[in-house]
Amino acid sequence: MPVFPVGTTSPAPTGSAHPGPVTPELLALDRQAAVDERTRNALEKERTTLLDRCWKPFVADGGARQSLYKFEVWFDAAGKETRRDIFPVPNAEARPDTLKCLRAWETKLSIVVPTPASEVKAVVELPFP
Repeated sequence: MPVFPVGTTSPAPTGSAHPGPVTPELLALDRQAAVDERTRNALEKERTTLLDRCWKPFVADGGARQSLYKFEVWFDAAGKETRRDIFPVPNAEARPDTLKCLRAWETKLSIVVPTPASEVKAVVELPFP
């Protein structure tokens, strides 16, 4: 006779992404990974606008042909952006003109915040172009 997890009528899934017990720390890591991925996706949706506004006008003068920026974005429990910091990634090329433009970008991001809902912070690196 098959054995099913308590309270279910189907066998437990095999090949779990996280072997062993599910701990609060593990749940927090999964939650953070989801927030970071959703933020990365929201930024990717804005990539064309950001490139047109903050990259293309400045590369004609020479200088860095690629740049890497770190976005730190805070969201409230409803998933609305409340704050954003943008930094050049250490040891990577960055354009001061592009960085200034990115920091002036006024579009607010919105994501679905995993439950339990509370303020969350995402850290995402975004390369240009």
